[in-house]
Amino acid sequence: MSATLIRTPARDQARLPDAPFHTWTGADGTDWAFFHRQDGRILIRFAELADFVVDPDGAQAVCTPAPGCDEGTLDHLFDNQVLPLMLSAQGEMVFHGSAVATEAGAIAFLGQTGRGKSTLAASFATAGMGFLCDDRMVLRRRGADLMVMPAAPSVRLWEDSANRLFATPQDLAPPVSYTDKRRIRAGRDFPHCNQARPLTAAFFLGDGHVKRVRTERLGGILTATSWMANIFLLDTGDKAAIRAKFYQVTAILTRIPAMKLEFPRDHDRLAETRAAILTAAAQAREWT
Repeated sequence: MSATLIRTPARDQARLPDAPFHTWTGADGTDWAFFHRQDGRILIRFAELADFVVDPDGAQAVCTPAPGCDEGTLDHLFDNQVLPLMLSAQGEMVFHGSAVATEAGAIAFLGQTGRGKSTLAASFATAGMGFLCDDRMVLRRRGADLMVMPAAPSVRLWEDSANRLFATPQDLAPPVSYTDKRRIRAGRDFPHCNQARPLTAAFFLGDGHVKRVRTERLGGILTATSWMANIFLLDTGDKAAIRAKFYQVTAILTRIPAMKLEFPRDHDRLAETRAAILTAAAQAREWT
């Protein structure tokens, strides 16, 4: 599958006549991406940064940056926000998730922004289990398996997490203007797995308001709604697209054990959290 990006000259963002039909909200509760329908296509506005107008089949997007938006930010918006939506529109299974490669296969972490997906992926990588992807997980069928496809070899972390996870300075990608997160490139002590791995367990992250690590098996409709809540979808009002994504999710339900994960947001307890996750994943594989 391919997705074409066309860039046009920068210009001020014009006021749009209609309210957005969908928004993305950041960890701080602020809306930061706004979805509008425009002449049969979807306009995604990142306020004061750029507008992307995407064809409904996900084949092409036209990017118009706002004045002053730098190239690194534009590339990041496309690669991490718009491209997953385009791939989803083309039929790919794309989720808001991070994944790591273990000896027994890939483990995925899914959840809302700020739930700790990237921190967990980075923590596993510093323990020698390479990360596959950060906050954009593509699944593809390969025989009886669902494979996690490797993505860019970098993870975005808040400064406190980066400082606690790494004893020495790391290779940083160019900064992105709309976030204070640091994008850390893979390296010798921070491995990236560049080969697809079969997904063996999925953990849906809670809000972290707990004193100890807890895992709970999900089943039935709760599993389906958890997967659907974390799927990339270009037009959230397109009933046919929603139905197609739901059919994709039903194929996951019988193959991949799913659990809710609650863990304390304490960097000193990440080793304990990793151990609990590996234990729960091993037990979960016996369910299938």
